[in-house]
Amino acid sequence: MSDLRIVLKESVKNDDISRLAWQQNWELDDISPRTEKTPLTKIWTTPDEQTGIHYIEDFYINARYILIRGKNQEEIAEKIRASLATYSIYELQEKLEKVTEKKECIGVILRLSAASTQDYEPKIFHDLKTMMYDSDADVRKAAIFSTTYLGWQEFREPLEELKNNDPDASVQKFAAVNLASLAKNYWHKQTKTD
Repeated sequence: MSDLRIVLKESVKNDDISRLAWQQNWELDDISPRTEKTPLTKIWTTPDEQTGIHYIEDFYINARYILIRGKNQEEIAEKIRASLATYSIYELQEKLEKVTEKKECIGVILRLSAASTQDYEPKIFHDLKTMMYDSDADVRKAAIFSTTYLGWQEFREPLEELKNNDPDASVQKFAAVNLASLAKNYWHKQTKTD
């Protein structure tokens, strides 16, 4: 079972999450402060100790999300969605189709990948792959980086193509680095356990 992530809207405050945790009787297990290399993370556990709820302020993608790990993920997710303003996959896909400003496009790409699961989704793959061929190098880099939140083997071919053929050398290098990261952190694990 893969982890489930819920991306929070900008209107949600840190106190809102803590209040929800208190209302649900989740036990605070850990707080890891933000450092230069790691995001602020708060971890709660459900009363039955079967589910971990991780609040993450991810400065790499300038987004905040909740990662749910363990049992009863959908049940916990519904409680979160009912209490906090969150982005749905559909909403992010719609935004991606309509966005015209580069900075907003990059933000939507990154939020879409964070909101997706590690279970392959053809429509999301298509959306992100399309962004890998955008005319703007920064948008292409955002789409490349987004693959590290998903780890799908299907990204290997477009990343290889960008590594070898992108007109911008920095995009080629970025694709190569992300390919190596995916191979190390996702793909070798999949072949060992499959």
